[in-house]
Formats: sequence, structure tokens, C-alpha cells
Amino acid sequence: MAEQKTEQKEAPKEKVNVVARLEITSKENVDAFLLIIEPVIAKTNKEQGCIEYNIHQDKKNELNYLLVEQWECQSDLDAHLKAPHITPLFTEAFAKICKVIGPYFCKPEPFKNPKESLIGKTIPTSDVYIQGDDGPTKVSTDKLFNDKKVIVFAVPGPFTSTCQNKQAPTYIEKYDELKKIADDVYMLAATDGHILNAFNKEIKGDGKLGTIADFDASFCKALGGDVTSVDLSPYGMGLRASRFSFYAVNGIIQNFHVEPDLSKMTITDAQTLLKGINAFAALTK
Repeated sequence: MAEQKTEQKEAPKEKVNVVARLEITSKENVDAFLLIIEPVIAKTNKEQGCIEYNIHQDKKNELNYLLVEQWECQSDLDAHLKAPHITPLFTEAFAKICKVIGPYFCKPEPFKNPKESLIGKTIPTSDVYIQGDDGPTKVSTDKLFNDKKVIVFAVPGPFTSTCQNKQAPTYIEKYDELKKIADDVYMLAATDGHILNAFNKEIKGDGKLGTIADFDASFCKALGGDVTSVDLSPYGMGLRASRFSFYAVNGIIQNFHVEPDLSKMTITDAQTLLKGINAFAALTK
């Protein structure tokens, strides 16, 4: 039912999301509406590029429906608008049965893969290495996270430019603010403890940031699979942590961010994590 003018140039190959409100003009017209719309829905769902096309009735007002459409691309929607089975929906006769409000063309969803988010996940039990008095010391993640509020940010490569010059410094800069929220702030990397601790000293995080060395990336794999680990063997770096950050309370992740492009730092800085924590905290006071 969506109508949208198309430009002469080829439309971008991105999904098209459309919603419209359908108001049945009277209770007597509900049955007629359903009889008309059922074959339209059935035939439309068989069209090329149709991901979703269906109606949802308001529980409180039986005369109100919401039409939800999703198409693989604009050209598929354009073809749908020329299909003979939807022609009746644009007639004066249908307008007497149903008033269409919209359609509304929605932007792409801001959260691409919400099922992959680690928010709400319990941190798995795993052995990692932290910096002790005598150097790297093996410790269970249960000891690091249980009964605590903990902030963690992961760097794929200590001493590499994005990690050293962009991501890690934000946690030094915001350390005092972070400590008002969390018991501990850790920098994580899939490397040995000696390299990670040397890197921590280089960025002047010694005495502030704790370090978690996951030398074989086993913790990163257990934590989130390919979301929190990446194979950089083609670049001579082996299995590494992805670039991510999270805030956990009593071993359960409350906020989580991962960079879509490993080489960049856009959402895994300390300020972004702080904003998310503080925004939610303001709602629960």
C-alpha cells in the first residue's frame, strides 16, 4: 500500500521499511476489510523481495490496524506497487471501508543484530591473567566480576595506532568518572601479560587501569564468539580480541559496544560507555 516517488537514478540496494495506520470506518466494515486484505497479503508475501507484509490489530480498538512492510530494496517495492492484486486498495470504494494514514518510510534499524548483543549475558567462567605483585597472575573471571561493578574495554593490538592513540587514552582521561560507577576498570587484550602491562605503562594507565591478558583469546571466544574475537592471522597477528567495551554488574553485562570496523574507534570509547550507563541510571533512580 506504500506509495513513494522514485528518482530516475537507480535506487540504493538497501532494505525498505514501511508502516501505515489503517482505520476501518465502521464495525460493519471490518469483515469486508478482512476479506479484501487477506488475498492481498497472501499474494504480496509471495512477491520477489518481500520480507514482511502483514497487518496487526489494535487490542483496544478493533477498528485500528497497523500495516507493516519490509522489502529487500526499493525496486522490489516499486514492482509491488504495480501489481494488479493491490489495485483495489487505491479505489474510492476501499476508501469508504478503510482510511489509510501514512505510509511512513522508516530509516534502517539502528541495531542491526540485537540477538548478537552481549547485553544480559552472564560472563563465562574462564582463566585469564592480571598483573600481580610478581607479574602476570592467573585468576578466574568469577573473582574479577562476581559481586562487583566492572568496566572492560578490549584492544585488538597493544601499541597499534588506534588502540594507543584513540581508544585507550579515553579511559585514562575519564578514569575518575568511571571509578565513581565501577569498582574496577580493566583493559583486555588477547596477548601475554608482559606486553599488555608494558602497553599500560606506555599509555600512563599503570596504577589506574587493571589489565586482563587473554593470551589465547579463549575468554573472548567464550564471551561472544566471533563478536568479541577475530582471526588476524592473515596479518601475522593470530587470534585477537575484537574492539569492544562493556559494563557488568555482578557478572552480568549491562552495556555493550563493539566496533563494526576493527580498524576504527567510534563507539568503544569511555565517553560512549559512560553516556549509556548514566542514561539508564537516571531512569532507575
